[in-house]
Amino acid sequence: MRLNKKGISPLIATVLIIGFTVALAAVIMTWGQKFTKDIQEQTEETSGSQITCANEVDFEIKKVCLESGNSYRVTISNDVLSRKSGCGTPL
Repeated sequence: MRLNKKGISPLIATVLIIGFTVALAAVIMTWGQKFTKDIQEQTEETSGSQITCANEVDFEIKKVCLESGNSYRVTISNDVLSRKSGCGTPL
């Protein structure tokens, strides 16, 4: 008994492999662009608020006490951060 099994030709197989590869590359590139854009926006937003908080400081030394030997206890406050929301905990 002889079975007539025919496969696809090598040319059609090559075209299919190239087509699948191009489609997969397009999907990955689209996802990658969206992913990097989202990361960039998040980083920009975070760094902007951190720069604002770092630039707006107004330290005031409230009290300095000599502890024992060469150690000191210093009490400071940052009045700008206590008035500005979103910049962390005031000292």
